Amino acid sequence: LENPGARAILDEFCSARGITTIYFYADTYDGVFYLKENPGLYRSFIAWAHSEGYYIHALLASSFYCAPMWAYSRYHDKAVDLMENVLNYNISSAAYEHFDGVNIDIEPHGLPDWLAKPVVQVQELDMLEKMINRKLAAGQNLNVGYAIPRWCDSNSECTNILWKGVTKDLAFHVQDLMDYISIMDYRDVAGGPSGIIKYGQDEIDYGTTIGKPVVIGVETDWISATGDPEKISFHEEGSDFMETELAEVYAAFDSE
Repeated sequence: LENPGARAILDEFCSARGITTIYFYADTYDGVFYLKENPGLYRSFIAWAHSEGYYIHALLASSFYCAPMWAYSRYHDKAVDLMENVLNYNISSAAYEHFDGVNIDIEPHGLPDWLAKPVVQVQELDMLEKMINRKLAAGQNLNVGYAIPRWCDSNSECTNILWKGVTKDLAFHVQDLMDYISIMDYRDVAGGPSGIIKYGQDEIDYGTTIGKPVVIGVETDWISATGDPEKISFHEEGSDFMETELAEVYAAFDSE
C-alpha cells in the first residue's frame, strides 16, 4: 500500500508461481486502519491488481487485536463490523477497485474454553451466519470464505456439533454457511496417514456434494518460535520440494 514500487516484486513472485488470487490484509494493524482511514491506497492497489489479472480477497481478523475473541456472542458486532468495512469500501469505490471476495481468519480454537464443546463452536457458527447475512443483505457479489484448521472434522471438540437443530461436524456446518472454505492443512508431506491429502479429503468430498469450493492451504513460514513441530511447514524443505508434494495433492483432487 505504501510503496507502489513493491507491486513489481509481488507480480514477479505471483507470476512465477501461477498465483491468481491474493488474500490482501484489509484490517487494522499497529493502530492504523488504512481501509477506513485511507481507502485510496486500496483503490490504487486493487485497480492495479485487476489490471494484471489477479483476484483480491480482503483478509480479515488478526491476532494483533485478539480477533479470536470475536467468536463470543458478546463481540459479534465487532465481527460484523469487519464485513461492514469491506462492504462500505466497495460501495464507495469504482467496480474495478472492488474486492472480489473476503477471507475470514478468526481462529477461535486458541481460546481457553474451546475444549468445553460446544460453548465456543456454536457461538462461532452464529458469528459466521451474521457475517454472511450482512453480505447477503448488501447484495454484493462477494465470495466469502473462512479459514478452518485441518482437524475441524476430526478432533473431538469439532465433531457432532448441534447447531440450529442439526448435528454435523464443525467443518461441515461452516461449509454449509460460507461460499467457500480454506483449510489450514499444515503438513509438509502430501500422502500418508497424516498428510495434506488425508486431512483435506473429507472437506473436499463434502464441498463437491454441496457444490462449494475448498481451498487447501499449506504453511511456508518460519515457525520454530511458536513451538510448533517442523513437520507443519515447508520452510525447511524449500519451494522445489513443496511443489513436488503439491503436484501429488493436485493429482489426488483433480477430479473433485
